[in-house]
Parts: sequence; C-alpha cells; structure tokens
Amino acid sequence: GPGQIGKTERLMAAEARMRAVSARMADVNLAIDALSDSDSTYEDMFTELTDAVREVADAKAEAKRLNWATMNASIDFETMQAKEEENAGSYPFGVTPFVRGVAFMNLAALLFGSNQVVIKQVTDTGLDDFTQMFLRFGIASFMLLPFVWKGARSPQGGQMAAASFQLG
Repeated sequence: GPGQIGKTERLMAAEARMRAVSARMADVNLAIDALSDSDSTYEDMFTELTDAVREVADAKAEAKRLNWATMNASIDFETMQAKEEENAGSYPFGVTPFVRGVAFMNLAALLFGSNQVVIKQVTDTGLDDFTQMFLRFGIASFMLLPFVWKGARSPQGGQMAAASFQLG
C-alpha cells in the first residue's frame, strides 16, 4: 500500500545510517591507538550507533506490523462470502467469479498438459514441421481474433496497433 513505501524508505535510511556510523567507528577505533584523548569521540559515536540500531529495530517492527495489518485487511473472507451470497442470483448460471476462475485455471492446465501429447500424435501422422507450425500459429491467431477485434474498435485502437507493430 501507499504507507508501505514510506516505511520501507525509513527502514533503508535507518540501516544506511547504522552502517555509516559503524564505518566511522571502525575508523575512530583505528585512530584511537594513535590518539589517547579521543575517548569522548568514541563514546559519542557508540551512543549514535546505539540510537541508529534502535531506529532500525523500530522501523523493522513498524514495517512488520504494517505488513500484517495490510495482509489481514486485504483478506477479509467474511466480507467476500457475504458479497458472493448477496450477488448469488446475478452471476451467469449461478457460477461465482471464484469458481469460474478455478475452472479456467484447470482448463489452462489441461491444455498445457495435453500440448506435448497432441504434438507427438501429429508428428506421427507424417505432417512436416512447417505445416505443423503454420497450423499451430493459425489456430492461435484465430482464437485471439475476437480480442484483437475488440481492441481495434476501442478508443485507444490506433495506439494499440502502433504499439503492436513496434513489438513485432
């Protein structure tokens, strides 16, 4: 959601700050041997690093809380079921969109699964490769023709045609 972007950026900024302070502490730690009076600088950086680590932990906790809240809010099964029961008479043949989607997914799996079997059977008939490819692409083009026709008649038909020619 829109709040997630800000939380992610906050977490990334906090982690970057923690890494920067840690790198500066390493540099100071090397210089501490040469200068014995830099203990206050080291303690200040240690405090800053502690604050940065705390900020990272807070940002991670808030991002995690936001993810759970978003996930719980987006999956409201009771509301979905109530809407389906409310609209039960308005669906064609009484089939809900969920059931129709599952049926189409199973149909797609059946078609993809049987593809190789059909190709093997056609190859065994002695049909040459060029004719096989022509038939496969011809049938696929014929099946997509209603969608192309609908797209061509839409207000953005010219733009879609130009884009399809650019894509090849």
